[in-house]
Amino acid sequence: LVINTLAYSIKVDPMDFTVYCPGMLEARDFGMRRVDRLHAHSPAIGEMMLPSADADNRFDKQYTTGMLFTLSWPTRATLAGKPIGRIAITDRDRMDDNIEGDGEVFDLASKRTTTFGSYAMIVCESSPSRPVTNLKWIPQSPHQAPPCEGILKLYNRGDRRRWYWPCPHCYGYFEGLFKHFEWDSVPGGTNRDRSETVRMRCPLCGDAIFPDYREDMQAWGKWVKDGQGIDREGRIFGPEPRTSIASFWLRGPAACLSSWRSLIETYLNANDEYERTGSEEALRKFYNNDLGEPYYPKNQSDTRL
Repeated sequence: LVINTLAYSIKVDPMDFTVYCPGMLEARDFGMRRVDRLHAHSPAIGEMMLPSADADNRFDKQYTTGMLFTLSWPTRATLAGKPIGRIAITDRDRMDDNIEGDGEVFDLASKRTTTFGSYAMIVCESSPSRPVTNLKWIPQSPHQAPPCEGILKLYNRGDRRRWYWPCPHCYGYFEGLFKHFEWDSVPGGTNRDRSETVRMRCPLCGDAIFPDYREDMQAWGKWVKDGQGIDREGRIFGPEPRTSIASFWLRGPAACLSSWRSLIETYLNANDEYERTGSEEALRKFYNNDLGEPYYPKNQSDTRL
């Protein structure tokens, strides 16, 4: 998401670009692990660097087009007093919700793009890790996120797009969720053995969908905005939400870098740890990082009822 936008800004449409990471160490790591390797292994990008010695520093890069790329972290000073055309905020939920008393990092960063009008763009991404503030919350629309600080609060400001894919049996579109998974108990087997029996149960027709189908389902998937529908032909219908923010929420079952088997094995291991120790930390991490969902503590489950 960030590197492709940076490459586009360098080679195609030059505009000053800043990436805000949670802290200085994270910004340094991003520069070394992502940006420096982009320059080293993409000759078309590397050749755009200014030849002067001070054009390539740990936290900023200068290019022959006049574009300036900066790596930073959120403070009152770094989020003030400079015009920037493109901004990316990475790992939002690892940042403070109120930057030194000045407010939300997304809002402060947005002020830096005002000069560029409709040409400006600000991107914010994260796995959700903030607790739900109202356990009795009931959604007011199909795609509304629970009341949380951080990335889910920003998601609720936008048009709330979710990823829908078609069932290979009935061709109806649905959002793949963890609750749609099934697996066998495999007496005497390990969690790995159990995870290898995973399948997804289509919520529309009830047929079982096995992992081998996922790639084809992804190829026909589409982002659907809050309040809209999608028919069996993949045609989206219904009015679009009126907002200037495009917001996207991708759940773990559709994440391309994780398999259904690994999700189930991770969940079963985390649940076993809870049963042994009473600690919910592994479960919380699974829901936040692997599923991309807020976590509801087990000891507060009665409150939700």
